[in-house]
Amino acid sequence: MNIRIIRGVLLAGIIAMLFSSAYGRDARGILIVMPYAGADRPKAISFSDIKWNTAASLVLTDPSGTTSSFNNDLVVNILYLDSDYLHSIGLDETQTPYRSEISRKEVDVGTLSQNLTLDVELGRLNEALKRVSDIITKYPSLTDLLDPVRTDINAEVARYQKGDRKDKGKWYSADDYKAHLIELNKHKGLSLTTKSGVKYDDIVLGDAVKEGITITFPSGVATIRVEDIPDTEHLTGWSDEMLDKLDALKQQVEQLNYVKPSSPVATKDAPKKEDDKDDEKDMPTIRLTTNPPPSNSATPGNKSP
Repeated sequence: MNIRIIRGVLLAGIIAMLFSSAYGRDARGILIVMPYAGADRPKAISFSDIKWNTAASLVLTDPSGTTSSFNNDLVVNILYLDSDYLHSIGLDETQTPYRSEISRKEVDVGTLSQNLTLDVELGRLNEALKRVSDIITKYPSLTDLLDPVRTDINAEVARYQKGDRKDKGKWYSADDYKAHLIELNKHKGLSLTTKSGVKYDDIVLGDAVKEGITITFPSGVATIRVEDIPDTEHLTGWSDEMLDKLDALKQQVEQLNYVKPSSPVATKDAPKKEDDKDDEKDMPTIRLTTNPPPSNSATPGNKSP
């Protein structure tokens, strides 16, 4: 047999194993890391768990249960195949201080197995597509491993642009999705009146986005700012399960809007003057402000008088 054919078969087998490992049942992502300082070709390693013990290094557990540690400075990118897992890391306060140093290298491609019903979700998918494409352009040796990811994202984008929508992993045509929302609303029957006085009947809680929490209702879709959501005691008829889900969505919105504070300049501690304290009292409270819920594209059920 021709030696080139043998080499080609072996190379294809290695690539297939890498790809299978990356998309294995227990894989939650792919770590792209330089094997050592100064290397020009990165390694791609699938993982089932990833944690930060310090701001300088992370510990990765691969699907077989083997753990390895890596210097953050050598990490090229982290591709998350599971959005829920990425969310759980974001809500873990023990991880946040360390993860924030590397968050700019993270890419969420888990949308492929989640929801794709809103333009904001399409935006996140397009952002992931660009970042994956940039990685392939910079490191051609990863093309065979990551090109299928790029192909899958392009296919998702094309279906959304055609009018299809995906909810909890299942695709619907435009008409079927409207029927699906109506059916969901029949079983939920939740009502919500915002602090600004807009009432929504028969709502279904959607996702957390930077602008707030999305909801669907018989006549459309809306995004409600977190500060416009009433307190728990005003949400009559809501089960503990739905209240817990609402609280979790609020936390996710807070995480999406988290901005790492800038490092203070090292100075000697000095007592504050009385004038400074008065100035602090006069400073306005800074609140999260976002665009109000859509009024033209979605007609709410009723308005309170």
